[in-house]
Amino acid sequence: MSGTRLLPLPHTTRTASLAAIALAFACQPLFAQRDLTDIPAPDPVAERAAMTVADGYEVTLFASDPMIAKPLQINFDPQGRLWVSSSKVYPQIQPGEVANDTVTVLEDRDGDGVADHHTVFADGLLMPTAVLPGDGGAYVANSTEMLHLADTDGDGTADTRRVILAGFGAEDTHHILHTFRWGPDARLFFNQSIYIHSHVETPSGVKRLNGGGIWRFLPRTLAA
Repeated sequence: MSGTRLLPLPHTTRTASLAAIALAFACQPLFAQRDLTDIPAPDPVAERAAMTVADGYEVTLFASDPMIAKPLQINFDPQGRLWVSSSKVYPQIQPGEVANDTVTVLEDRDGDGVADHHTVFADGLLMPTAVLPGDGGAYVANSTEMLHLADTDGDGTADTRRVILAGFGAEDTHHILHTFRWGPDARLFFNQSIYIHSHVETPSGVKRLNGGGIWRFLPRTLAA
């Protein structure tokens, strides 16, 4: 092939070629998933049987539908209870729809490794994409806010709701606040992803994050 050169295509030709490629991909079966209607019902037994588990390990089912539905994040507390944030309206609330998303606490009271009791700790939430137990209740990402929900009378349900931080972006619900975790320094770490622009009021001034990144928050001083 000596003497053959690869020449750049003219702009109009490149545009037409890219459009043709995009159209070809649009015709592929993967785009048909957008109209997928034959969705099999969840089958934990079949799903577990299909797993390849390393020697010395086993997979057990702690909880499933209908005890939990559309979970967004889970975290265990020191008592072994599983906290689950769930959303029926995620990722897009419809016009006129009233959000009533929840945080549920699951317990294994007889010690057999399977949840046998659940309590709705809080409802009336909007896309709670994160939950983390701590400080007498739980920290919850509630769309543009970080809340702390507390149970002050010991009945298992939240009776106080405090906005800890507000001003987080919500341009794309797939990328809003998520993944609450405690760090070794007693700080709460959490993420936001690309396309999000946050301008958060704190005691030390406005903190801004335009795009993806990790937040670090100290509850004792409300420092972010």
